[in-house]
Amino acid sequence: MKQQFLIQLATLLLISSSAFGQSVFWYDGDTQIPLWAVEAGSSPLVFRETSALSGPKLRLTGRVIVRFHSQPSAELQARLISYYGLRFERDMGLGAVIWLYSAPNVADSLMLANRLVESGEVAAAFPDWEDVR
Repeated sequence: MKQQFLIQLATLLLISSSAFGQSVFWYDGDTQIPLWAVEAGSSPLVFRETSALSGPKLRLTGRVIVRFHSQPSAELQARLISYYGLRFERDMGLGAVIWLYSAPNVADSLMLANRLVESGEVAAAFPDWEDVR
């Protein structure tokens, strides 16, 4: 219950801060890539990797791509589901270490991907971005 409340609070802060032009970020490997909201309050959320009005738009899909250090243990798989609230979708077929998960909601996918990277439990995690034309 407390975990879900904290996730909802963090999501609200993410949405409100990006609505005022403050940057949020995602990890590309170890590098933090700043993001700016394009359509504040939209669902799904749309961002740019630059504060300029031009450039590609990225839409959150609600999915998270996770790359493990090695074949994930049953314990780690269970923790991703119970602690982070992720739902396993499929093995991406890339050496059995890259899997696709669904987040509880679209906005949570960015925050959860960042938390997974910061935890050190996975080699990489990032939202499954969709390009917006």
